[in-house]
Amino acid sequence: MAASVIATVVSVVAAVCARILADELKAWRPWLTGKLIAFAARWVPDDQRDRYEEEWSAYVEETPGGVGRVFAALGLLWAATQIGFVSWKHRQKGADATEGGKRQRRVGIVTLLNKISEFVNRFEAEFFMFGSASQLVSCL
Repeated sequence: MAASVIATVVSVVAAVCARILADELKAWRPWLTGKLIAFAARWVPDDQRDRYEEEWSAYVEETPGGVGRVFAALGLLWAATQIGFVSWKHRQKGADATEGGKRQRRVGIVTLLNKISEFVNRFEAEFFMFGSASQLVSCL
């Protein structure tokens, strides 16, 4: 009898603590995603940093769900390193920064969006056990 009362009290306390932790994480999510985006923007060339930071902030805020936004911001870190590396390589070659640079930026953005899309699809497949978001919606 005493063991069941103790187990009940422990489970109630654990549930309350879990709820408080979840609320705290939800409250800190905008700060965390902002810091991740700012850190990712450090990897891109200086003259493009503000533009990327603004675009990435809008992209992350359009992503549904709190966890999805954090994962999207984490994906931007990887993409930013790739963009920075391509830009560095381009500068090392001494290439003209006009047309070649524009092409590299377009390729970098497309690569970024493709990688984020692949990551989100993989996450949905593992987390929801569905192949894509459309399959999830069709089951609802």
